[in-house]
Amino acid sequence: MLFRSLLAQVQALKPATAHRPKLVWDQIACNLSQSKLEMPVTGRTCKGRTQILYTRLKVKENEVLEWMQKPAVLLGRLRLVIGS
Repeated sequence: MLFRSLLAQVQALKPATAHRPKLVWDQIACNLSQSKLEMPVTGRTCKGRTQILYTRLKVKENEVLEWMQKPAVLLGRLRLVIGS
């Protein structure tokens, strides 16, 4: 739930394109702190968690692209998922 809220805030406020990104990250942290989650976060932790999520997504995307280039590997992965 926290990650979904965090990503929604990042998408809405777009700190990467802001003139002063630190202020935007601090605003995101403030918004999350005041939400139902009541999580004590800072702008820095919000930025760090977003970077971790992005890195994980990129790794998974690269794995899928690699599997698609090797049909035998992709078929093996699909068998693991399907269970046959």
